[in-house]
Amino acid sequence: MSSVRRLGLVHSFGLLFLMVTLGAFFPLLAQTATSSGSVAGRVTDKTGALLPGATVTLTNIQTGLARSAPSNQSGLYNFALVRPGSYIITVSKSGFAKANSVPTPVQIGQTVTVNFSMLPGSQSQTVEVTGVAPILNTSQTGVAGNISPSQVQNLPINGNDYGSLAVLVPGVKPVRPYDPTKERVATFSVDGGTGRNVNVTVDGIENKDNSVGGPVMQLPLNAIQEFKVSPSRFSAANGRSEGAAINVVEKEGTNQFHGGAQYYFTNTSLNATDFFSQKANGGSGSTPQFDRQQFGADIGGPVRKNKDFFFFAFFRDNEKTSIPVTSDAQAELTLAQPIGAKPVAVIPTPYHDNRYSVRLDHTINAANQLSFNFNWQSNYGLNDQDGNNNDATDNNFTKNNLILGGLTWSTVISPTTVNSLTAGYQYWNNLIDTTQITPYSVSFPDGANFGTNGNVPQNTTQKKWEFRDDFSTNHGNHSLKFGEDFVWEPTLNGFFKFNEVPGLGFSDSASIIAADGVSAANPNFTYTNGFATPGAVTSMSLTAGDPYFSATGGVKYWGFYAEDDWQASQRLTLNLGARYELDYNTFGQNDVAKARATIAMKTIGSPFGQVPKTDYSDISPIIGFTYDLTGHGSQLLRGGFGMYYGEIFNNQTLFALQQTDPTMFSTVFSASLTGGPGGACGQCTVPGTSIPLNQWRLGVDPNPVWTGGAPTALTAGAEGRILDPSYRNPVSEQFNLGYTWAMNRSTGLIVDYVHELGLHEGRTQNINPPIQAAYKNKAEGINQPQILTYDAAFTAAGLPKLGEIADYGTFGRSRFDSLDFELQRRMTHNFSLDASYTLSRSLAWGGNAASFGGSTVSLNYWDPLNFGPSGTDQRHRIVFSGIFNLPWGLNVAPILQWTSAPPYTTSMGKNLFGYGRGFSDPHAIVPNDDPTNYTAYTKTATVLGSDGFPTLPCLQNNTCHEIGPNTLRAQSFFDLDARIGKRFHTSERTSLNVFFQAFDLTNRTNFGSYNGTVTSKSFMQPRGYINGNGVTIPKSFRGEFGAEFTF
Repeated sequence: MSSVRRLGLVHSFGLLFLMVTLGAFFPLLAQTATSSGSVAGRVTDKTGALLPGATVTLTNIQTGLARSAPSNQSGLYNFALVRPGSYIITVSKSGFAKANSVPTPVQIGQTVTVNFSMLPGSQSQTVEVTGVAPILNTSQTGVAGNISPSQVQNLPINGNDYGSLAVLVPGVKPVRPYDPTKERVATFSVDGGTGRNVNVTVDGIENKDNSVGGPVMQLPLNAIQEFKVSPSRFSAANGRSEGAAINVVEKEGTNQFHGGAQYYFTNTSLNATDFFSQKANGGSGSTPQFDRQQFGADIGGPVRKNKDFFFFAFFRDNEKTSIPVTSDAQAELTLAQPIGAKPVAVIPTPYHDNRYSVRLDHTINAANQLSFNFNWQSNYGLNDQDGNNNDATDNNFTKNNLILGGLTWSTVISPTTVNSLTAGYQYWNNLIDTTQITPYSVSFPDGANFGTNGNVPQNTTQKKWEFRDDFSTNHGNHSLKFGEDFVWEPTLNGFFKFNEVPGLGFSDSASIIAADGVSAANPNFTYTNGFATPGAVTSMSLTAGDPYFSATGGVKYWGFYAEDDWQASQRLTLNLGARYELDYNTFGQNDVAKARATIAMKTIGSPFGQVPKTDYSDISPIIGFTYDLTGHGSQLLRGGFGMYYGEIFNNQTLFALQQTDPTMFSTVFSASLTGGPGGACGQCTVPGTSIPLNQWRLGVDPNPVWTGGAPTALTAGAEGRILDPSYRNPVSEQFNLGYTWAMNRSTGLIVDYVHELGLHEGRTQNINPPIQAAYKNKAEGINQPQILTYDAAFTAAGLPKLGEIADYGTFGRSRFDSLDFELQRRMTHNFSLDASYTLSRSLAWGGNAASFGGSTVSLNYWDPLNFGPSGTDQRHRIVFSGIFNLPWGLNVAPILQWTSAPPYTTSMGKNLFGYGRGFSDPHAIVPNDDPTNYTAYTKTATVLGSDGFPTLPCLQNNTCHEIGPNTLRAQSFFDLDARIGKRFHTSERTSLNVFFQAFDLTNRTNFGSYNGTVTSKSFMQPRGYINGNGVTIPKSFRGEFGAEFTF
């Protein structure tokens, strides 16, 4: 048994023991505010007069559990913190016949409104209220969408990741995985973000990645009951996200035994040949291997009826898959064999995953209930860091072990007051490593690369305890909620040894270099000896030291909220709330002052020598309203404003924290040639030699090697990393205004305008840029050395002259605006549907919203050249889904998505202006009179400008200009998935559903990556799919058979 698995088992049994112990010693601790709904309404007589003092009883149909509350002086009743499910509402009052509602579903985050008009009579008489609750949430002031149990059960889900259904909600759309650890997780953009700024809770317990953002654990699909996606303006009960809140509820046991078994099967013969595998596009012409078997089982029921319940689910995924390498990459890598490439046609990517879920519910008495849930996931895969431009040397393996569990004690203190106390635990261990260690890694501008994977080795360990309390009480026309949550993360550490071997970069393709051709990046340079030509390698970097990072003393998060849903009149409801958040040590406050570059900057008296302080001012005001335009709840106007604070992810700060270790990990050498091959460079003597980079010959001269040992100090030319003194949590200001129209009890129209302003978003800048660039021109007799901003100050202080100093700051800004139209119809007359259209715009400085990292192209961050569409800016989006129950037991469920073309950015492909490695490649430079001629100056030589930096002659005479980020547009996205099945009823309580699922039914190729390097022969050509190496969106048509047995 592996050490990772043993460690996971130890934590699993430790958590189980702790939860049982808590249950034994506490007085056996309603659902948390983030995983519950509400039921409310008004009681009147047949004339419309208010009826106070009526007894309203809410009974869960599945479990028999009930709660009662009186109607108040305004005839209002309200049940808060209600677990999602199906309920009967009963109203009784002396002198009136008892009234019963029909079965009423309560969904997560929704307030179901059921009004009663009582008829005179005795209480022995019962009148059934035949109407059902309105389809639209009449009290919702923000923007949100619910994925119902029926949708989870019936819609086609590729890979069985429930998160794939989030794209049904307006404002949400699929994007490429934002991190190597998310290749197999459904990733999606919310209101222009990249997917990082999303906080996911499972039965109230946080399922969040504090390293890079987004969700961590994938749950068994057969354990998911429903979930809610809140893209903007969500409740104050949700915190630690400036983007979206996603709240998941798992299934529970009931008074009847229920469950089932599932099996899904697809193989290569059921998959079409994808674009890059087709011969016409340079592939082999054969379909890449894709064999997948997924199976699971679940069972739930009573231990003691109306008292104790259990639920268990299991899911396994076995895959044998592969990535075909493009013929262009194979051809390029074949030419690079003399320098170590090992081209292959196919890269294997097998994967195995196990998921478990357990839930136990115990009713102590009529006022107290106890719920325990435990989830465990373990998986292993190969080469998930590879792409279709790699070879056999660029491989890896990935292991994950995850736990998520919690204990909730719900107490009905009085008929109008409920409390929920929750304790939760999360564990995650991720290891990405390789068995291939090569002398160096090599990259070409067309995307082909080989050598030890630059993302390995890396490891993340996260252990997190969460304690939250949610309190709800009704007072007159006020429904008040108060709560706090505290997260203690004693362990948030790991290691990230990026670029484990020396990294070498070329500015031309292997075909030009191997043929001794003229450089496309520098027309004044000719390769005279192939890869061994002096000056052929245009960039080089080496790392050394201890890659370990840790938040010493752990990380702590506090959150406090108060919220009032005030029914100011029969038509107007106000939502007034506030949340306060305090995060401690999220960016290593205990250690960051020890970062070597910070100490160096402090020594020379720079303001960048200061360290950021804990932010105590994260107060979020939230205000919203709903106004009933008709007085009957059929047409509502709603809107509001709120501020939402996110958190700082460990990945943003780890590089600075690595430089606090006794033997720190750092980029000990980094150099690039100004102007491309044969260009000039500053401090660029190749380590282990006495040869400058622009004279070094690959394969002839000694390979670069760091001989300085594990560094204890930054050496001359090393890259420094600091946290900006103004570092703080990101925040978004969100505004919405909407209209809802309940056309009838089953159909509704929703229109929402959303505006979001993102502030304090993570960005990086070089605070030690050159004030004079390295420049060499033999014809002009110029050989100008590079001078960096702080060279003189470092020399005066007796310190080594550092190279680039990356300042990790939070000065990014973004803006998102959208207009959403959505039509909803719940299951009536054997069909349901959900259709939406979104018109949106997403803009950002640096072209990347709600993200972190990424250097600016211009030395001036606020240069207009840094402002433009974000990478997720897609102006139009249409989504349609439905469930159709046809005669003879047939059922059809399609999902259709269409999104207009996303943007991508251009690059000149070389360090044109001599700014340095982190800011080397400007966007395309185009003629003023021909602004779409992106390749006009690819062969134009640079000249030395009067400011000491190289430039192009056309820039000097103002006949050309540099374009901004994300100027080009890719192709639109279109995907049609469908599921068709037939259900066989084998007995009164058992059935077998046999179905076929078709993903990407039209065999549409959806690209997600394009080559924006203007000097590349594949400029403006697609390089990868929208989901990267992920499996939640197929690369081509995929068919899958399945069967589900239920009882």
